[in-house]
Amino acid sequence: MIKKVLTAGLLSLIGTSGFAASVSFMNGDHEISSYQSGIMSGTYGHTLTRYEDTTTAWGNAIAAGDTIIVEQSGDDGAGANLAALDSFVSGGGRLIVFGGSGNQDLLDALFGGNLTDALGYTNSFTKTAAAAGTTFADDVATLVGLSSTHSLGGALPTGSTVFYEGSTGGSTGNPIVTRTTKGAGDVFYLGFDFCCAGTDQQRNDWAQVLDSAITFDGGDVSTIPLPATGWLLIAGLGGVASLRKRKKA
Repeated sequence: MIKKVLTAGLLSLIGTSGFAASVSFMNGDHEISSYQSGIMSGTYGHTLTRYEDTTTAWGNAIAAGDTIIVEQSGDDGAGANLAALDSFVSGGGRLIVFGGSGNQDLLDALFGGNLTDALGYTNSFTKTAAAAGTTFADDVATLVGLSSTHSLGGALPTGSTVFYEGSTGGSTGNPIVTRTTKGAGDVFYLGFDFCCAGTDQQRNDWAQVLDSAITFDGGDVSTIPLPATGWLLIAGLGGVASLRKRKKA
């Protein structure tokens, strides 16, 4: 079985997650930091294209890619393009919504309901059993709630899966990382705004979870595809093993 965690030599060829995505990033009140942008492109190999939170930019982002990240939209451009965004997700697209003002309203608009912003600035969030067998399985066991961390209050949409939930303080039991399917696509909620403070390790932990949402394959992490160079390396190693067996014979 080819696991998400591979040898260092193979990782250098295919990247940490084994899958590089083209991601449309919707800037809002806060821009994703250059530090986090570097992590996503340098460490995980994803390509981020930034768009401003305007009606026109939303239309361009929806037409451009297969993954869209919403930072803190306030539902400005998203509201005007809600029908197109709904069609994008239902048709197989992936939407990742960060914690922030107005983003709960965006989830409500897509799924119905009445979610609230439960915050969680100083609380901890623990990985749930639902992460087993998914791309989240190898992620950190506990995420630290930093400034601008927004857990969800209220009832989640039907069929949602919670991968991290609050384990301390007022956020206990509140979801912070979720996935909800819609048609052929899915919507992830990742309740952290990467603009804000924290140690490098804490922000890296959140970045790893973001990568798991971007590369989520719906189940067995062994199905993550390898590029041709990865298969060539595996084939080469197999050939070396075969030669050694012949020499022993």
